[in-house]
Amino acid sequence: MGLALELELAEALQTKKRSSILFQSSFLKQHNDEEAVFKSFRDNHELIKDMLEMKGRYGDVETELKEMHERYSQHKLKERDTNS
Repeated sequence: MGLALELELAEALQTKKRSSILFQSSFLKQHNDEEAVFKSFRDNHELIKDMLEMKGRYGDVETELKEMHERYSQHKLKERDTNS
C-alpha cells in the first residue's frame, strides 16, 4: 500500500512538473513574441524616420534643381537678348 501511494505521489509530481514546464515555455514564448513585436515596431519606426529624412533631402535637391533650371533659363534668355 505504501508503494502505491509513493507511485501516485511520484506521478502527481511529474504531472505538476510537466505543466510547470509548459507554463514556463508558454510564458517565454509569449515574452519573446512581445520582444519581437516591439523590435519590429522599433525597426519600422526607424525605417519610416529614415524615409522621411530622405524625402526631405530629395525635396531639397529637387528645389535646388528647379532653382538651377530657372537660373539657366534666365541666363539663356539674357544670352539670346545680347546676341539679337
